[in-house]
Amino acid sequence: MKQIYAPTFVLVMLWFSAAVCQRGDRVLICHVPPGNPSGAYTTSLTPFQLTLHTGVLHHDFPGDCWQGCTASEVVSFTQGLQSNGTPVAVSRSNPDKALGSPDSVNEVGGFYSLGFGGSIILKMDGGILNRPGNDLLISETSYHQPSCESYPEKAEVFVSEDNVSWTSLGVICQDAEVDIAPLDWILYVKIVDVSDASSFSGVVDGFDVDGIQCLNAPQQRQMAIEENPQFSLFPNPAKEMLNIRYSGFMDDDVIQIEVLDLNGRSELKTEAKVHDKEGVVQVSASAIKPGSHILSIIASSGKQVIRFEKR
Repeated sequence: MKQIYAPTFVLVMLWFSAAVCQRGDRVLICHVPPGNPSGAYTTSLTPFQLTLHTGVLHHDFPGDCWQGCTASEVVSFTQGLQSNGTPVAVSRSNPDKALGSPDSVNEVGGFYSLGFGGSIILKMDGGILNRPGNDLLISETSYHQPSCESYPEKAEVFVSEDNVSWTSLGVICQDAEVDIAPLDWILYVKIVDVSDASSFSGVVDGFDVDGIQCLNAPQQRQMAIEENPQFSLFPNPAKEMLNIRYSGFMDDDVIQIEVLDLNGRSELKTEAKVHDKEGVVQVSASAIKPGSHILSIIASSGKQVIRFEKR
């Protein structure tokens, strides 16, 4: 592994860009304990809290911990030439074809060719946490699925938290899985063609990026939980009513309920009294806009946040 370091103030600037919102808004962040990405959890901060948080570089990333796990933005790209020195075909030159899930069908126009020596930087649609085993699958397009020995289209893969300091994960050949260790999480992936033109017969255009997807992501895309888990939401997606099931209470308690959008803006606030050890609290969802939301529930014994859909 090799790492390239840059001044840390750039990371602070990244945080401030995530905090541009009106006064009173809250911003979602994923807190990643250094060296313990499995302990990551989502929380929300006011813009003022965010500036204090970033001042000590808490090793967190904007957004919730369980966002999508494919590339959603082309940050930059430089396309190389074909092995004979001519430009790559137009049908293989749209970098947006590297976004989203790999189509894995090798259709013409369904991937992006780097060209020899070319590169592309992609931003994932959420931070990718380091989990046991490999974390990312890089899908490459080679017609008729030849072996690497007979068709060695290769690329070096780099990953980064901030698009400034990069860690090399080594060279891959065609489709390959990579482990983002030693980093706890990443937000950017850079793919650089390192194919040797002399290894091919005929005219070829280097490593073809079909897409990136994460591996070992949790099947249930629910937010991480702080302290004691004792609430659940049904149905999800919700329509007219939020039914919040609770359990584990020993005494009467008051729970604070808040619904936030994915940018941390509050859409609904209320509270409810619980008198039994377990039961269901109902909250009208009529004021909640359709789409993805965060349900935050705070009791005397702890806090829980759940991601849900409103239809």
